[in-house]
Amino acid sequence: MAYAQCFDARLTKDRGPSLIEPYHKDGVRVVVRDRFSTHPSAVLLIEERSSGSSIKVFESMSNFPLRPPAVLNAAEHCISG
Repeated sequence: MAYAQCFDARLTKDRGPSLIEPYHKDGVRVVVRDRFSTHPSAVLLIEERSSGSSIKVFESMSNFPLRPPAVLNAAEHCISG
């Protein structure tokens, strides 16, 4: 999937490569590494649908207002192309 590759390329500089694995029959799951630990900082579920793509972002610190915006910025950049 082009979106997953774009997203991974945006974050690889700071965090190293993300783990991209198959998810359901027409999708992928992207596990984003944390910057300072071995725990994942975010998980993206990307599925192809007949009406377009479905992208869900789950961040470990999503309720923390001072979280680094790198995951959100990469997700938005790759959507708008």
